[in-house]
Amino acid sequence: MTLAPNRAVRIALAALLLGAGMLTGFSRTGYDVGTINPFMWWVLLGVVIIQVRIQPSWGDTGLAVATGTVFSLFAFFYRGWEPSVSAVCCYMGLGSWMVLAGRAIWASREQNEQRGFLAAFVACCFFVGFLYVAAPVLYYAEQLLPKTLDLYLVSFDGSLGFQASFLAGHYYWGYPWLRRLGILAYSGLPIALALAYVENLRARRARSASVGLGIFYLGFLGILAYNLFPATGPVHVFGGLFPEHALGMEQARTLPLSGIPAQGPRNAIPSLHMAWILWCWWWVYDLKAWVKGVILWFLLFTVFSTLGTGEHYVIDLVVAAPFTLMVLGAFSLQLEWRNRERLLAMTAGLAVTGSWLLLLRYGQRLFWVSPVAPWTLILGTLAVVYWRKERLMAAIEARSRFKLDAAAVRAKELAEPAGSAP
Repeated sequence: MTLAPNRAVRIALAALLLGAGMLTGFSRTGYDVGTINPFMWWVLLGVVIIQVRIQPSWGDTGLAVATGTVFSLFAFFYRGWEPSVSAVCCYMGLGSWMVLAGRAIWASREQNEQRGFLAAFVACCFFVGFLYVAAPVLYYAEQLLPKTLDLYLVSFDGSLGFQASFLAGHYYWGYPWLRRLGILAYSGLPIALALAYVENLRARRARSASVGLGIFYLGFLGILAYNLFPATGPVHVFGGLFPEHALGMEQARTLPLSGIPAQGPRNAIPSLHMAWILWCWWWVYDLKAWVKGVILWFLLFTVFSTLGTGEHYVIDLVVAAPFTLMVLGAFSLQLEWRNRERLLAMTAGLAVTGSWLLLLRYGQRLFWVSPVAPWTLILGTLAVVYWRKERLMAAIEARSRFKLDAAAVRAKELAEPAGSAP
Protein backbone atom coordinates (compact mmCIF):
# COMPACT_ATOMS: atom_id res chain seq x y z
CA MET A 1 0.00 0.00 0.00
CA THR A 2 1.48 3.36 -1.05
CA LEU A 3 2.06 5.86 1.70
CA ALA A 4 0.07 9.06 1.53
CA PRO A 5 2.30 11.94 0.41
CA ASN A 6 1.86 13.71 3.74
CA ARG A 7 2.89 10.60 5.66
CA ALA A 8 5.82 9.97 3.31
CA VAL A 9 7.09 13.50 3.84
CA ARG A 10 6.83 13.07 7.61
CA ILE A 11 8.82 9.85 7.50
CA ALA A 12 11.50 11.53 5.40
CA LEU A 13 11.70 14.48 7.79
CA ALA A 14 11.85 12.18 10.80
CA ALA A 15 14.68 10.19 9.23
CA LEU A 16 16.53 13.40 8.33
CA LEU A 17 16.26 14.88 11.83
CA LEU A 18 17.11 11.55 13.47
CA GLY A 19 20.23 11.38 11.34
CA ALA A 20 21.17 14.97 12.17
CA GLY A 21 20.70 14.32 15.88
CA MET A 22 22.76 11.12 15.84
CA LEU A 23 25.49 12.76 13.75
CA THR A 24 25.74 15.56 16.30
CA GLY A 25 25.50 13.31 19.34
CA PHE A 26 28.13 10.83 18.19
CA SER A 27 30.59 13.35 16.71
CA ARG A 28 33.62 15.03 18.24
CA THR A 29 32.37 18.37 16.91
CA GLY A 30 29.16 18.07 18.89
CA TYR A 31 31.13 17.30 22.05
CA ASP A 32 33.54 20.22 21.50
CA VAL A 33 30.83 22.79 20.76
CA GLY A 34 28.97 21.81 23.89
CA THR A 35 31.98 21.87 26.19
CA ILE A 36 34.06 24.76 24.84
CA ASN A 37 31.28 27.34 24.60
CA PRO A 38 30.44 28.26 28.24
CA PHE A 39 26.82 29.12 27.42
CA MET A 40 25.90 26.29 25.06
CA TRP A 41 25.05 23.75 27.74
CA TRP A 42 22.79 26.30 29.44
CA VAL A 43 20.99 26.89 26.14
CA LEU A 44 20.50 23.14 25.72
CA LEU A 45 19.19 22.91 29.28
CA GLY A 46 16.72 25.55 28.13
CA VAL A 47 15.68 23.15 25.36
CA VAL A 48 14.99 20.55 28.05
CA ILE A 49 12.75 23.02 29.89
CA ILE A 50 10.86 23.88 26.72
CA GLN A 51 10.33 20.23 25.80
CA VAL A 52 9.17 19.25 29.29
CA ARG A 53 6.80 22.20 29.65
CA ILE A 54 5.30 21.76 26.18
CA GLN A 55 4.66 18.04 26.69
CA PRO A 56 4.82 17.12 30.41
CA SER A 57 4.82 13.39 29.68
CA TRP A 58 6.83 10.72 31.48
CA GLY A 59 7.16 8.89 28.18
CA ASP A 60 8.64 11.85 26.32
CA THR A 61 10.88 12.77 29.24
CA GLY A 62 12.11 9.19 29.57
CA LEU A 63 12.88 9.00 25.86
CA ALA A 64 14.83 12.27 25.97
CA VAL A 65 16.82 11.12 29.01
CA ALA A 66 17.51 7.74 27.43
CA THR A 67 18.77 9.40 24.23
CA GLY A 68 21.02 11.74 26.18
CA THR A 69 22.32 8.82 28.24
CA VAL A 70 23.24 6.85 25.11
CA PHE A 71 25.18 9.82 23.74
CA SER A 72 26.94 10.32 27.10
CA LEU A 73 27.95 6.68 27.47
CA PHE A 74 29.24 6.60 23.89
CA ALA A 75 31.31 9.75 24.41
CA PHE A 76 32.77 8.93 27.82
CA PHE A 77 33.25 5.16 27.70
CA TYR A 78 33.56 4.26 24.01
CA ARG A 79 35.38 7.33 22.69
CA GLY A 80 37.15 8.11 25.95
CA TRP A 81 36.36 11.82 25.97
CA GLU A 82 36.56 13.59 29.31
CA PRO A 83 33.29 13.38 31.26
CA SER A 84 31.80 16.70 32.39
CA VAL A 85 28.52 18.09 33.66
CA SER A 86 28.37 20.47 30.69
CA ALA A 87 28.69 17.60 28.21
CA VAL A 88 25.96 15.57 29.93
CA CYS A 89 23.64 18.59 29.92
CA CYS A 90 24.34 19.13 26.21
CA TYR A 91 23.48 15.52 25.43
CA MET A 92 20.27 15.72 27.47
CA GLY A 93 19.36 18.89 25.60
CA LEU A 94 20.05 17.16 22.30
CA GLY A 95 17.77 14.32 23.39
CA SER A 96 14.99 16.79 24.21
CA TRP A 97 15.51 18.51 20.85
CA MET A 98 15.08 15.19 19.03
CA VAL A 99 11.94 14.30 20.99
CA LEU A 100 10.49 17.76 20.37
CA ALA A 101 11.31 17.41 16.66
CA GLY A 102 9.46 14.09 16.56
CA ARG A 103 6.43 15.65 18.22
CA ALA A 104 6.41 18.53 15.73
CA ILE A 105 6.67 16.18 12.75
CA TRP A 106 4.00 13.68 13.77
CA ALA A 107 1.50 16.05 15.39
CA SER A 108 -1.56 17.02 13.39
CA ARG A 109 -2.10 20.62 12.40
CA GLU A 110 -4.65 20.99 15.21
CA GLN A 111 -2.21 19.56 17.76
CA ASN A 112 0.54 21.90 16.62
CA GLU A 113 -1.82 24.85 16.93
CA GLN A 114 -3.01 23.80 20.38
CA ARG A 115 0.28 22.67 21.93
CA GLY A 116 2.83 24.64 19.89
CA PHE A 117 5.21 21.74 19.12
CA LEU A 118 6.38 23.18 15.80
CA ALA A 119 6.76 26.72 17.15
CA ALA A 120 8.78 25.44 20.11
CA PHE A 121 11.02 23.32 17.87
CA VAL A 122 11.74 26.25 15.54
CA ALA A 123 12.48 28.51 18.52
CA CYS A 124 14.96 25.98 19.92
CA CYS A 125 16.73 25.81 16.55
CA PHE A 126 17.05 29.61 16.50
CA PHE A 127 18.33 29.78 20.09
CA VAL A 128 21.00 27.14 19.57
CA GLY A 129 21.89 28.41 16.10
CA PHE A 130 22.39 31.96 17.34
CA LEU A 131 24.81 30.91 20.06
CA TYR A 132 26.70 28.68 17.62
CA VAL A 133 27.20 31.63 15.25
CA ALA A 134 27.71 34.36 17.87
CA ALA A 135 30.98 33.00 19.28
CA PRO A 136 32.99 33.16 16.02
CA VAL A 137 31.44 36.54 15.14
CA LEU A 138 32.63 38.01 18.45
CA TYR A 139 36.05 36.44 17.92
CA TYR A 140 36.52 38.02 14.50
CA ALA A 141 35.20 41.37 15.78
CA GLU A 142 38.01 41.33 18.34
CA GLN A 143 40.54 40.80 15.56
CA LEU A 144 39.09 43.57 13.40
CA LEU A 145 38.76 46.05 16.29
CA PRO A 146 42.09 45.81 18.19
CA LYS A 147 41.34 48.96 20.23
CA THR A 148 38.38 49.58 22.51
CA LEU A 149 36.70 52.67 23.96
CA ASP A 150 36.60 51.36 27.53
CA LEU A 151 38.18 54.48 29.00
CA TYR A 152 35.13 56.51 27.95
CA LEU A 153 32.91 54.14 29.91
CA VAL A 154 35.28 54.15 32.89
CA SER A 155 35.11 57.93 32.84
CA PHE A 156 31.31 57.97 32.74
CA ASP A 157 30.97 55.52 35.62
CA GLY A 158 33.44 57.64 37.60
CA SER A 159 31.32 60.75 37.02
CA LEU A 160 28.53 59.06 39.02
CA GLY A 161 30.65 59.46 42.14
CA PHE A 162 31.90 55.88 42.45
CA GLN A 163 32.86 52.90 40.28
CA ALA A 164 29.85 50.61 40.73
CA SER A 165 31.43 47.65 38.95
CA PHE A 166 34.36 47.69 41.39
CA LEU A 167 31.99 47.92 44.35
CA ALA A 168 29.86 45.02 43.10
CA GLY A 169 33.03 43.10 42.28
CA HIS A 170 34.22 43.47 45.87
CA TYR A 171 31.17 41.56 47.11
CA TYR A 172 31.03 39.21 44.13
CA TRP A 173 34.58 37.98 44.64
CA GLY A 174 34.57 38.39 48.42
CA TYR A 175 31.61 36.15 49.22
CA PRO A 176 31.60 32.68 47.61
CA TRP A 177 27.85 32.16 48.07
CA LEU A 178 27.10 35.45 46.32
CA ARG A 179 29.50 34.52 43.53
CA ARG A 180 27.74 31.18 43.02
CA LEU A 181 24.38 32.89 42.74
CA GLY A 182 25.88 35.47 40.40
CA ILE A 183 27.40 32.79 38.17
CA LEU A 184 24.06 31.00 38.04
CA ALA A 185 22.29 34.18 36.95
CA TYR A 186 24.99 35.24 34.47
CA SER A 187 25.72 31.91 32.81
CA GLY A 188 22.25 30.46 33.34
CA LEU A 189 20.42 33.31 31.61
CA PRO A 190 19.29 30.94 28.79
CA ILE A 191 17.14 29.19 31.42
CA ALA A 192 15.24 32.44 31.99
CA LEU A 193 14.87 33.00 28.24
CA ALA A 194 13.53 29.48 27.71
CA LEU A 195 11.11 29.79 30.63
CA ALA A 196 9.74 33.17 29.52
CA TYR A 197 9.24 31.88 25.98
CA VAL A 198 7.64 28.53 26.78
CA GLU A 199 5.31 29.91 29.46
CA ASN A 200 4.06 32.51 26.99
CA LEU A 201 3.66 29.76 24.42
CA ARG A 202 1.53 27.79 26.88
CA ALA A 203 -0.55 30.63 28.30
CA ARG A 204 -0.44 33.48 25.78
CA ARG A 205 -0.05 31.79 22.40
CA ALA A 206 -0.88 34.94 20.39
CA ARG A 207 2.18 36.80 21.66
CA SER A 208 4.68 33.92 21.88
CA ALA A 209 6.00 34.71 18.39
CA SER A 210 6.84 38.25 19.55
CA VAL A 211 8.63 36.88 22.61
CA GLY A 212 10.67 34.33 20.66
CA LEU A 213 11.60 36.63 17.78
CA GLY A 214 12.55 39.39 20.20
CA ILE A 215 14.95 37.09 22.04
CA PHE A 216 16.67 36.19 18.78
CA TYR A 217 16.82 39.71 17.35
CA LEU A 218 18.01 41.28 20.60
CA GLY A 219 21.07 39.08 20.18
CA PHE A 220 21.42 39.68 16.44
CA LEU A 221 21.06 43.47 16.66
CA GLY A 222 23.14 43.59 19.83
CA ILE A 223 26.12 42.01 18.10
CA LEU A 224 25.86 44.65 15.39
CA ALA A 225 25.60 47.41 18.00
CA TYR A 226 28.77 46.21 19.72
CA ASN A 227 30.74 47.44 16.73
CA LEU A 228 29.39 50.99 17.09
CA PHE A 229 31.09 51.38 20.46
CA PRO A 230 33.62 48.56 20.97
CA ALA A 231 34.30 47.92 24.65
CA THR A 232 35.11 44.88 26.72
CA GLY A 233 34.59 45.50 30.47
CA PRO A 234 36.72 46.68 33.42
CA VAL A 235 38.09 43.24 34.30
CA HIS A 236 39.77 43.08 30.88
CA VAL A 237 41.15 46.61 31.16
CA PHE A 238 42.36 46.64 34.78
CA GLY A 239 43.27 42.95 35.12
CA GLY A 240 44.49 42.16 38.63
CA LEU A 241 43.57 45.65 39.86
CA PHE A 242 39.90 44.71 39.57
CA PRO A 243 37.93 44.89 41.82
CA GLU A 244 39.91 46.17 44.82
CA HIS A 245 41.68 49.13 43.23
CA ALA A 246 39.05 51.44 41.77
CA LEU A 247 40.00 54.79 40.28
CA GLY A 248 39.31 57.86 42.37
CA MET A 249 37.08 60.59 40.97
CA GLU A 250 40.01 62.81 40.03
CA GLN A 251 41.76 59.92 38.28
CA ALA A 252 38.59 59.10 36.36
CA ARG A 253 38.07 62.78 35.48
CA THR A 254 41.55 63.15 34.01
CA LEU A 255 41.70 59.91 32.06
CA PRO A 256 43.21 60.39 28.58
CA LEU A 257 40.18 59.45 26.50
CA SER A 258 41.28 57.42 23.51
CA GLY A 259 41.15 53.91 22.12
CA ILE A 260 43.28 51.38 23.98
CA PRO A 261 44.38 47.83 23.09
CA ALA A 262 42.49 45.29 25.17
CA GLN A 263 41.90 41.57 25.06
CA GLY A 264 38.40 40.18 25.34
CA PRO A 265 35.20 40.12 23.29
CA ARG A 266 33.80 43.51 22.26
CA ASN A 267 30.44 42.86 23.91
CA ALA A 268 30.07 45.42 26.70
CA ILE A 269 27.60 48.03 25.46
CA PRO A 270 24.68 47.54 25.33
CA SER A 271 24.64 44.69 27.82
CA LEU A 272 22.74 41.87 26.13
CA HIS A 273 22.42 40.07 29.47
CA MET A 274 20.51 43.08 30.77
CA ALA A 275 18.51 43.46 27.56
CA TRP A 276 17.47 39.81 27.52
CA ILE A 277 16.38 39.68 31.16
CA LEU A 278 14.47 42.96 30.77
CA TRP A 279 12.72 41.43 27.78
CA CYS A 280 11.73 38.40 29.83
CA TRP A 281 10.51 40.56 32.72
CA TRP A 282 8.39 42.73 30.43
CA TRP A 283 6.63 39.71 28.92
CA VAL A 284 5.81 37.70 32.07
CA TYR A 285 3.82 40.45 33.81
CA ASP A 286 0.55 38.48 33.66
CA LEU A 287 1.85 34.92 33.97
CA LYS A 288 1.87 32.71 37.06
CA ALA A 289 3.47 34.04 40.24
CA TRP A 290 6.21 31.39 40.27
CA VAL A 291 7.27 32.33 36.73
CA LYS A 292 7.45 36.01 37.66
CA GLY A 293 9.39 35.09 40.79
CA VAL A 294 12.01 33.14 38.85
CA ILE A 295 12.45 35.91 36.28
CA LEU A 296 12.64 38.58 38.99
CA TRP A 297 15.40 36.62 40.70
CA PHE A 298 17.31 36.45 37.43
CA LEU A 299 16.76 40.19 36.90
CA LEU A 300 18.19 41.19 40.28
CA PHE A 301 21.18 38.88 40.12
CA THR A 302 21.87 39.74 36.48
CA VAL A 303 22.37 43.38 37.53
CA PHE A 304 24.70 42.22 40.30
CA SER A 305 26.64 39.66 38.26
CA THR A 306 27.13 41.75 35.12
CA LEU A 307 28.86 44.37 37.26
CA GLY A 308 30.49 42.00 39.76
CA THR A 309 32.19 39.86 37.13
CA GLY A 310 33.75 42.99 35.66
CA GLU A 311 32.26 42.28 32.25
CA HIS A 312 30.15 45.46 32.21
CA TYR A 313 29.93 49.07 33.34
CA VAL A 314 26.82 50.74 34.80
CA ILE A 315 26.19 52.60 31.56
CA ASP A 316 26.11 49.29 29.64
CA LEU A 317 23.07 48.27 31.67
CA VAL A 318 21.42 51.66 31.24
CA VAL A 319 21.77 51.68 27.45
CA ALA A 320 20.31 48.16 27.35
CA ALA A 321 16.93 49.59 28.44
CA PRO A 322 16.21 51.85 25.41
CA PHE A 323 17.78 49.24 23.15
CA THR A 324 15.27 46.70 24.44
CA LEU A 325 12.44 49.20 24.02
CA MET A 326 13.39 49.62 20.36
CA VAL A 327 13.18 45.86 19.79
CA LEU A 328 9.91 45.70 21.76
CA GLY A 329 8.36 48.18 19.35
CA ALA A 330 9.73 46.32 16.34
CA PHE A 331 8.33 42.95 17.44
CA SER A 332 4.98 43.88 18.96
CA LEU A 333 3.39 41.82 16.22
CA GLN A 334 -0.09 42.10 17.73
CA LEU A 335 -0.24 45.69 16.47
CA GLU A 336 -0.08 47.08 12.94
CA TRP A 337 3.13 48.72 11.79
CA ARG A 338 1.38 52.09 11.66
CA ASN A 339 0.23 51.87 15.26
CA ARG A 340 1.23 55.06 17.06
CA GLU A 341 2.48 53.41 20.26
CA ARG A 342 4.53 50.90 18.34
CA LEU A 343 6.20 53.56 16.21
CA LEU A 344 6.87 55.79 19.22
CA ALA A 345 8.47 52.91 21.13
CA MET A 346 10.78 52.06 18.24
CA THR A 347 11.66 55.70 17.62
CA ALA A 348 12.25 56.55 21.27
CA GLY A 349 14.34 53.42 21.81
CA LEU A 350 16.50 54.05 18.76
CA ALA A 351 16.90 57.77 19.49
CA VAL A 352 17.86 57.32 23.15
CA THR A 353 20.26 54.47 22.39
CA GLY A 354 21.95 56.47 19.63
CA SER A 355 22.09 59.60 21.79
CA TRP A 356 23.85 57.74 24.58
CA LEU A 357 26.49 56.34 22.23
CA LEU A 358 27.16 59.82 20.84
CA LEU A 359 27.28 61.44 24.29
CA LEU A 360 29.63 58.80 25.62
CA ARG A 361 31.98 59.38 22.70
CA TYR A 362 31.82 63.16 22.36
CA GLY A 363 30.04 64.60 25.41
CA GLN A 364 32.18 63.54 28.37
CA ARG A 365 32.50 67.14 29.60
CA LEU A 366 28.75 67.23 30.27
CA PHE A 367 28.98 64.29 32.65
CA TRP A 368 31.67 65.98 34.75
CA VAL A 369 29.84 69.27 35.31
CA SER A 370 28.29 67.66 38.40
CA PRO A 371 27.25 64.15 39.47
CA VAL A 372 23.70 65.46 39.09
CA ALA A 373 24.13 65.55 35.29
CA PRO A 374 24.81 61.81 34.63
CA TRP A 375 22.31 60.70 37.27
CA THR A 376 19.63 62.92 35.74
CA LEU A 377 20.32 61.47 32.30
CA ILE A 378 20.11 57.91 33.68
CA LEU A 379 16.85 58.52 35.54
CA GLY A 380 15.41 60.35 32.54
CA THR A 381 16.32 57.44 30.27
CA LEU A 382 14.68 54.89 32.56
CA ALA A 383 11.58 57.08 32.92
CA VAL A 384 11.16 57.43 29.15
CA VAL A 385 11.65 53.71 28.64
CA TYR A 386 9.12 52.83 31.35
CA TRP A 387 6.58 55.34 30.01
CA ARG A 388 6.76 54.18 26.41
CA LYS A 389 6.87 50.51 27.40
CA GLU A 390 3.73 50.85 29.54
CA ARG A 391 1.87 52.68 26.78
CA LEU A 392 2.85 50.04 24.25
CA MET A 393 1.88 47.15 26.51
CA ALA A 394 -1.47 48.80 27.21
CA ALA A 395 -2.08 49.05 23.45
CA ILE A 396 -1.19 45.37 23.03
CA GLU A 397 -3.59 44.39 25.82
CA ALA A 398 -6.39 46.49 24.35
CA ARG A 399 -5.88 44.87 20.95
CA SER A 400 -5.86 41.39 22.49
CA ARG A 401 -9.09 42.07 24.38
CA PHE A 402 -10.72 43.37 21.21
CA LYS A 403 -9.79 40.20 19.32
CA LEU A 404 -11.10 38.00 22.14
CA ASP A 405 -14.39 39.92 22.28
CA ALA A 406 -14.78 39.71 18.50
CA ALA A 407 -14.10 35.96 18.58
CA ALA A 408 -16.67 35.50 21.35
CA VAL A 409 -19.31 37.41 19.39
CA ARG A 410 -18.54 35.39 16.28
CA ALA A 411 -18.78 32.10 18.21
CA LYS A 412 -22.13 33.16 19.67
CA GLU A 413 -23.47 34.02 16.23
CA LEU A 414 -22.42 30.64 14.86
CA ALA A 415 -24.01 28.88 17.81
CA GLU A 416 -27.44 30.49 17.26
CA PRO A 417 -29.85 28.27 15.31
CA ALA A 418 -30.18 29.29 11.68
CA GLY A 419 -33.49 30.56 10.37
CA SER A 420 -34.88 31.60 13.77
CA ALA A 421 -36.35 34.82 12.38
CA PRO A 422 -39.51 36.14 14.13
